[in-house]
Amino acid sequence: MSTPRPADTSTISDLEALTLAFNSFRSRVNRSLGTRDLLDAIAAAQGDPATGERFELAWLTEQLWCKSTDDVEELQQTWVEIRPRVEAQTNADSSRGKEADPSSPTTTADSPLAQTPTSEETNKSLDEPQKPQEEESREARSEPKKESQGGESRVDPVTAAVPDHRDRAMEAASAGPVPRAGMIHAWRRFRRPGHYGAPSVIDIPETVRRTADRGFFLEPVLRRRERNDAELLMLVDQEGSMAPFHWLTRDLVAAAVEESGIANVRVFYFHDVFQDQVFQQATLREPVSFDRVLASCRPNCGVLIVSDAGAARGSLDTDGRIVPTLRLLARVRRKTRYVAWLNPMPAHRWEGSSARYVAVGVPMLPMTKDGLNQAIAYLRGSVAKGGRGG
Repeated sequence: MSTPRPADTSTISDLEALTLAFNSFRSRVNRSLGTRDLLDAIAAAQGDPATGERFELAWLTEQLWCKSTDDVEELQQTWVEIRPRVEAQTNADSSRGKEADPSSPTTTADSPLAQTPTSEETNKSLDEPQKPQEEESREARSEPKKESQGGESRVDPVTAAVPDHRDRAMEAASAGPVPRAGMIHAWRRFRRPGHYGAPSVIDIPETVRRTADRGFFLEPVLRRRERNDAELLMLVDQEGSMAPFHWLTRDLVAAAVEESGIANVRVFYFHDVFQDQVFQQATLREPVSFDRVLASCRPNCGVLIVSDAGAARGSLDTDGRIVPTLRLLARVRRKTRYVAWLNPMPAHRWEGSSARYVAVGVPMLPMTKDGLNQAIAYLRGSVAKGGRGG
């Protein structure tokens, strides 16, 4: 089982590193990676905005781009080859940024600061080959410039290759901007009104009606207290290709458990396929029988499954994922008809993967604001006929 690794502490720019790795890996393996694959990796590399947790880029791209052990080996070799190039580019950009900083102290050729190099500069000069002054001047003249209100700024050729990468990445990635407040609002729409206790709440409309009929007020009309009797079972895929989306699934679970107002919320976790057992902890500990979990559900229980269903890697696994998942979905449907599936990968990534076939057996929606609202509509029974989300 692959476990997430934290990001390293190097100075490599995520965008530069991912772009170089993408181009090199696509050329080396000769596979049909597209721009959206790069944008998905860039979005996932931004990490968890709530905790700041980020993952090592090499591990992250392995989860998103590799379909076989051969792919993993080739990608690892790609990272070995490109890392020195990206580090050199990052160091060069940092040096140029310091030279262009107007707040930096200026020195002359005769000043002591200019004559005496620091220890860091001495070490850097030993590690990096020196370029002739004329060559540096030619490179500086050949760099493209871009006009802006604050003056001239250099256009990074790597950045220019992926314009507006943050906005497009967030649009393409399953993380699709669903803020915590939006999740809470959506969950509060999942209601099954119920009543409990003795009549103790004044029913104002009925009291007014009876008073008008009599022509005078006699006594208030009381009713029983209302509550949301909805029951929710969440089955959440963990680790592996779902690791980049842990921050999103944590928010989704927390919003349902803590702030939805749903009377009964239970959450269990699995890895890839929920089979004979699921886990009570997100760390895939404390296993419990899935039959036992299902037996405790009421007929009107809403079941929400959260998983990429193989879409993150684009893999097609008939025996290992599609068939077992469809069998388990059939078991769930025999217990309750209120079932939906949220996929953190956008719908265009389902094609050619196991997700495309799993979606035949359950309403599958992308994890966007509209997708979440539609999924909850299925859990409420507001949608008469299931189908694949778009």
